[in-house]
Amino acid sequence: MSEFVEAQETSYILIRVLGKGAFGEAVLYKKTEDNSLVVWKEINLSNCGDKERRDSQNEIDILSLMDHANIVSYYNHFIDGDTLFIEMEYANGM
Repeated sequence: MSEFVEAQETSYILIRVLGKGAFGEAVLYKKTEDNSLVVWKEINLSNCGDKERRDSQNEIDILSLMDHANIVSYYNHFIDGDTLFIEMEYANGM
């Protein structure tokens, strides 16, 4: 198990999978340090072609530049093995 995955397991509590797609899933976590909710978008890069990899990088680039109350906030991203993890604000649809 990688250092990132170990750190994720101690710093976050898995709540539930929010959705799944062709290349990965969106998973809701609770941060142990402050009990806030975040979403980790987990993308399996081994299933992605060059276009999907570029699209994923573009998503990170664009989200990292956005700062608006009506746009989901980007927090961080990591690549661990063949998986890209994008940490984002949880937007409850209620």
